[in-house]
Amino acid sequence: MESFGATSEKFKHLEKGFKPIMVCLDTQSNICIECPDIFNPDKTDYVDLYSESKPNESNFISSVYVISKLDSKDKYEYGYKDCIGLVVVGESKDSDENISIISHIDFEAVLANSEDEESFKKSVISIIQELKNKVKAGSIDCLLFGGNSYENNPDEDSIFDSYKKYIKYISSILKQELGFSPNVITGPKEREGDTDIYFNNQNRRLYLFMPQQDKNISLRDFNSEQVEDQIKKIKESN
Repeated sequence: MESFGATSEKFKHLEKGFKPIMVCLDTQSNICIECPDIFNPDKTDYVDLYSESKPNESNFISSVYVISKLDSKDKYEYGYKDCIGLVVVGESKDSDENISIISHIDFEAVLANSEDEESFKKSVISIIQELKNKVKAGSIDCLLFGGNSYENNPDEDSIFDSYKKYIKYISSILKQELGFSPNVITGPKEREGDTDIYFNNQNRRLYLFMPQQDKNISLRDFNSEQVEDQIKKIKESN
């Protein structure tokens, strides 16, 4: 398993004593080993974009995006293909527990329909505002992950353009609500295949289970405001 830590420059939005979200990368075969509580409903919220009947752990839901409930449970979702994922976490004002949300967003579909876009934007703003009201100042961290795969794709430039559009769109909403631009990990993906995720809430640890990527540049984190530079680096490495 490969882990990615934090640099102080990327996490100036966090007050002293609050940890950033840490990321661990692994393959799907190890998901039950690394996350033994993954299917325990008492400890883990299961968030399923693809289910026709959304589970109770879902808060804001539609056919093109899902946002989990805001609570202190761990969270699991599977099957991020070309979709973007979102994790937001903060420490509760009432205890030392973290509370968090995750989201699974099919941005191609969200932005193709004005009603879906408006619904998504309202939902994200609503849940972020709820989180801000419930957590300690300076405790919030936020991370984006996933996105289109470009390996052997004849329309590579279109893939990159779409990815930049999606990251800029969600980043602008989050920056307006949170006061900082989120960091991004594993995007856009080099190799096609699903990504499954498990968020260990109290330890602020995000597990990403995905196909192995050959080029390290696709795995490195960057600030969402630097998405143009990230795409440039990927193109130069091809």
